[in-house]
Amino acid sequence: MFVPLVKIPISLQKDAVIAITSDVDDMQLQLNLVWKHLLPALK
Repeated sequence: MFVPLVKIPISLQKDAVIAITSDVDDMQLQLNLVWKHLLPALK
């Protein structure tokens, strides 16, 4: 199983790691949702 780990620098003092585990055909869609919804919420 492929588990993408995305390390997102939020600021110089904080980091976040998002681990996605799923068995879906379109993992790119899942990653796009992370960038669209979670990244703005973390900034």
